[in-house]
Amino acid sequence: ELESLQRIDLSCNNLRKLPHDCGFLHSVTQLALENNKFSKPDTILSLATMPNLVEVNLNYNGFSSIPRIPDGHFPKLEVLGVASNHIVYFEDVYALTQLGSLRRVVMWGNPIEKRQKDAEILFYEFGNLQVELIMDPPVPPKRKTGAFYAANTEQFIKVKDFRKVLSSKQKRQQQQTQQA
Repeated sequence: ELESLQRIDLSCNNLRKLPHDCGFLHSVTQLALENNKFSKPDTILSLATMPNLVEVNLNYNGFSSIPRIPDGHFPKLEVLGVASNHIVYFEDVYALTQLGSLRRVVMWGNPIEKRQKDAEILFYEFGNLQVELIMDPPVPPKRKTGAFYAANTEQFIKVKDFRKVLSSKQKRQQQQTQQA
């Protein structure tokens, strides 16, 4: 069965490590490992032994860097997701510039977003290699309900004391009842 397996989803399993050599998963092209507990560079080196891996999702883990990948590893990797990890500096992901097959890197939610110079270098280097760098999250961050209504409703009134609103509403209802 493993010989024909192309997609594996091991997301949300609290995994911390993988076998040293994952080359036995030679037919796997897509691998989802998001929301686990991976943080060590060995994990990425283990994945690099998978000869046909095209896409790997490592979002929401604990990586702070990508190690140098040995020549001949990740020969077909096109898409790498490392969003919401702990990547701070351009140097932490420089090794990715050596992967000739890479076409897209998803990196939103990492501290590097707040380091303008490092982010600029990242965009420049990946742009030169024609690698799409995605730093914007897929969904805008949540806004509080009040902010949403204020932005989308002309007659929105911000309420600080709900009891005052209730008492004024009750007074209006009493006045309407008396007038009727």
